[in-house]
Amino acid sequence: MSLFLSKRLADKLNLKKQKRSIVVSGLNQSSSVVNRIVKTKISNVSGSFEKEIELLVVPEITDHLPSRQFDINTLELGNFKLADMSFNKPGEVDILLGAQIFYELLRTGQIRFPDSEIAFQNTVFGYVWNTGSVPIENKTTFHCGLIIEDLDANLRKFWEIEEVEGDKLPDEESLICEDHFMKTHFRKDNGTYVVKMPFKIEPPCLGESKHIAIKRFNSLWKRLEGDPEYLQLYREFLTEYENLGHMQTTSETPKYFMPHHGVFRPESCATKLRVVFNASEATSSGQSLNDNLYSGSVVQDDLFAILLRFRKHSVVFTADIKKDLLTVTYGTKGAPYLATRVLQQLCWDEQNRYPLAAAAGKDFYVDDILSGTEDLSSAIELQDQLILLLKSAGMELHKWSSNNPSLLHKVPTSDREYNFDNPNSTTLKTLGLQFDPKKDTFCFSVQKIVSPATKRTMLSDISRLFDPLGLLGPLIITAKIFLQKLWILKIDWDDEVPLHLSREWEKFSSELSQLKNLTVERHVLTSKALKVDLIGFGDASKDAYGCVVYIRSVSSYGDIKVSLLCSKSRVAPIKEISIPRLELCAAELLSKLIVKVISSLQLEFHEIHLYSDSTVVLAWIKTPPSSLKVFVANRVSKIQENTKDFHWHYVKTAENPADLISRGIFPSKIQQLDIWWNGPSFLSSSSWPHFKDNPDVSDDEYLPENLKGAVKTTGPLNAKELNAAEAFLIKGVQTQTFTKDINSLQNQHCVPPGSKLKTLNPFLDSKGLLRVGGRLGNSNLSFNKKHQIILPKGHRLTLIIIEHFHKKYLHIGASSLLYLVREKIWPLNGRNSCRKIVHQCIICFKVQPTVSTQIMGHLPKERVSPDFAFNCAGADFCGPFYIKSKAQRKGGLQKVYICIFVCFCFKAVHIEIVSDLSSNSFIAALKRFMARRGKCARLFSGNGRNFVGANKEIKRLHEMVKKPDEKLAGYLAAEGIEWRFIPPRSPHFGGLWEAAIKSFKYHLKRVVKGINLTYEEFLTVIVQIEGILNSRPLCPLSANEDDFEVLTPAHFLVNRSLTSLTEPNLTNFKESHLKKWQNITRLVQCMWKFWHRHYLSQLQQRSKWMFEKNSVKLGDLVLLIEDNLPCYKWAMGRIIKIYFGDDKKIVLLKLKRSLVLVKEPFQKFVYCLWNIINV
Repeated sequence: MSLFLSKRLADKLNLKKQKRSIVVSGLNQSSSVVNRIVKTKISNVSGSFEKEIELLVVPEITDHLPSRQFDINTLELGNFKLADMSFNKPGEVDILLGAQIFYELLRTGQIRFPDSEIAFQNTVFGYVWNTGSVPIENKTTFHCGLIIEDLDANLRKFWEIEEVEGDKLPDEESLICEDHFMKTHFRKDNGTYVVKMPFKIEPPCLGESKHIAIKRFNSLWKRLEGDPEYLQLYREFLTEYENLGHMQTTSETPKYFMPHHGVFRPESCATKLRVVFNASEATSSGQSLNDNLYSGSVVQDDLFAILLRFRKHSVVFTADIKKDLLTVTYGTKGAPYLATRVLQQLCWDEQNRYPLAAAAGKDFYVDDILSGTEDLSSAIELQDQLILLLKSAGMELHKWSSNNPSLLHKVPTSDREYNFDNPNSTTLKTLGLQFDPKKDTFCFSVQKIVSPATKRTMLSDISRLFDPLGLLGPLIITAKIFLQKLWILKIDWDDEVPLHLSREWEKFSSELSQLKNLTVERHVLTSKALKVDLIGFGDASKDAYGCVVYIRSVSSYGDIKVSLLCSKSRVAPIKEISIPRLELCAAELLSKLIVKVISSLQLEFHEIHLYSDSTVVLAWIKTPPSSLKVFVANRVSKIQENTKDFHWHYVKTAENPADLISRGIFPSKIQQLDIWWNGPSFLSSSSWPHFKDNPDVSDDEYLPENLKGAVKTTGPLNAKELNAAEAFLIKGVQTQTFTKDINSLQNQHCVPPGSKLKTLNPFLDSKGLLRVGGRLGNSNLSFNKKHQIILPKGHRLTLIIIEHFHKKYLHIGASSLLYLVREKIWPLNGRNSCRKIVHQCIICFKVQPTVSTQIMGHLPKERVSPDFAFNCAGADFCGPFYIKSKAQRKGGLQKVYICIFVCFCFKAVHIEIVSDLSSNSFIAALKRFMARRGKCARLFSGNGRNFVGANKEIKRLHEMVKKPDEKLAGYLAAEGIEWRFIPPRSPHFGGLWEAAIKSFKYHLKRVVKGINLTYEEFLTVIVQIEGILNSRPLCPLSANEDDFEVLTPAHFLVNRSLTSLTEPNLTNFKESHLKKWQNITRLVQCMWKFWHRHYLSQLQQRSKWMFEKNSVKLGDLVLLIEDNLPCYKWAMGRIIKIYFGDDKKIVLLKLKRSLVLVKEPFQKFVYCLWNIINV
């Protein structure tokens, strides 16, 4: 069980989430998808316990626990420390800890109360309540554990089943294991085999393992204590394990302890308990026992071959070796290899005594056997030999079943898996297939799919379709095509699929339940068959290709039986290839499958016939590969190698059952498809029709693959061939466009009166091309220049030729391009066509791009609304500047920065010195600014690269502000400051502070002149510059020509300009205080009046961007301006979203560039003219 964390707590703790796709399954086939995990540490309050863990993040773990409050007043809790003081009250659950960490949390100590079921267990967190006496009510919620489904394993198994396995060469590990087995195994006097574990290194690198084994056992014991039946079965297993000699008490000190646990299935009829030994548990060295073992190779036949042979016998049986591994503990890495290799060795050693059983040894799949014979007597003899063969090695068969009840008479009832006398006996699961021994048929059971249609759930559901023989091939390929469509869509794992695909999938999945009525006969041969033939069919479509194999048997009485044997399929590659080549792939797949079937069935076949409905493929197969192209030659070579003794034939598509597997069908139709289950009708006839192997080949199939290579000419095309091809294309275009003019010239030697060509005086040359007659017949120009070929206006060929000239002459301009074109052809309306080609040329456009503009938007509300000084301000930084720490000649230099605040309303400036780029220094600057100017409600600043200069430290300061640390974030929140950023790469949005910095530097450079000042000197200079900037005129205070007083930002700070003369002391005047303050108020109101009347009106006019130009829309292609690159290297992007400001003007564009999504301001792109041209 995994560890889970609620999203609520993950967000609260601000934990960093990582992407991960995991399916979590629970009771009643419920499932949930987890797509985020976190890595964190868990510890107790004292810090004595700490562990790093990985948790799956889920929206909710469970309902409130406990489900209702219960009384604990009767409990004497004493002074022991509780992990949860309110454990009796319902509360939210935010963390769920699984078994892999749970037992590390336990500590010695348990408290129980008399006459109560409540108990407390000591843990690293304190005592926790681990049971309760809360009565079960109708409304009580029940909670269950979860199991993580391995989607990768299911999908891998699905594709492995679909693969046609061939002979594999042994690898190095297989050779090492085989050599180890042959050198170390021996047989004891009682016939049992002794083998040695295949260690990679001896001695193995194992650390201490006892403590973890004890922990696992304590966990197991708690489960056993709570389930008497489970405990009893476990005791019986261990007792039997010891009685059989599989384990014994050791007197030596063990070097390795292996954990074990049980898988308890009360509903099982045969094996309710399966004990699992976990040799993959890591020891203190970090390595497990399995890490030190070789796994060995697979020495048995694959599932496909065993199931095929299972279908050829009349009388069949299945059985299982009882505890075949003996003291080679299952769960260890080499155990499957050692067990199957011993079984193989046993058959070799005893083949003289038990020849039938030894030959049937290849019908074992791990410890299960599926075998049979042609009649009951030989089946009984085989059964007896198998029992004796295995008994000679101390092994025993049980779980017997057969399609013939007589074969089970000698088998004790306890060793039978299927009982004919029991009417409640159901189907058996035989190597994954449902088998009904009484009816001798295979049947299918597919769980109903109710999960929403997402890429993950569809993939999971498809991977559960288990059909190793391909009996449901047309359905499986439909599922594969669904998979391919999901991949092409490139949607995320948990996104719902498009509606059209979702509806198709719902229809397909809903019909799968109809397969429960489908049965397939197991036995594929007729009784006492004299002649057996194999017949294969291959076919392809644009979506998929596949093949299907039938077995045809004829009895001594002339009875013919045709049965579906197997099939395989593949989806067509995403990169489109021609149908004939897909048909060739189908033929290659058929050749591989037929070889696999022959080697698996081990029958003598009278004839083998292979069919394709592609005459191109049949012609290829008969052609030497050396004369074919690489793609075709490689596959033809393989087909010829695999099928050199077989017969290839042509079959009509209607008679080809592989057509179904190349197109796919839905489940509701498969049961009625007789051609699928029994093959085409001619197979059941004693005489087959003779199809012509090479009928007339249609142009659309044969020409693209054969005729284009019939006459081969090497080397580049010469001028004569190019001119001929050009004349052919031009003549075709002229015939289509100027039909009436050509007919008139041929009959009347002139064009019709209303023709558009009459001013050119056209004529037909010796090749039938329409040319300009013109008035230059007496010139000494060449024939082509005097009589150009006429081409229609705007035709695709016309534009292609003009574009060719444009590129050939290095992207020449429109006028020169027209001159060059008219030396050979005369395009109607040629000037406009040339302009169009030049304007549409991406390279030409990139060299001279025009930046897009739109009409200048309204000023922000903060700029035009009366407000307190600096209540809304912009901030920017510049620097660094260097000052001397002492007034000495060679004193050390110190780096400082300047932070400039600009009032949005009055353009007032406040300048602060910042000593470094830490949070403390920045907060101090803000405090000084607000202490002098008042608190700032909103603060605007640039975004990233907009800061003055390219200093890396300035950028770090920007990151500190944009992603503040705990100290800065707390200060901003406490002061109620709202910080806003202008769009990225948009310095014109911050023109206010950009202008202030420019003015500041203007004065600073002229005053300082490169001299390094002390702090006091530098502070004095910047404060004086601040005063000068705050005394800049905004507008005149009076319309009187003799009044030179102007309104400045300082009027709103100190009611006068900072550079004006000091006013005389008026305190001795005998005026009432009321009148004095009334005058001051009047002065302030006058300033505001002038601000409204004169200053605001000056902001009315636009200084640039006065017209809309090239308005954009979604899907338009644009060039992205890169300041550090030449224009011809600017990247291209496509607009996928437009962001508008309050004035309905475009602020930002979201663009898709290559595979990256970016946001750019409107002024940072160039509108492409071909967006207009292609409308």
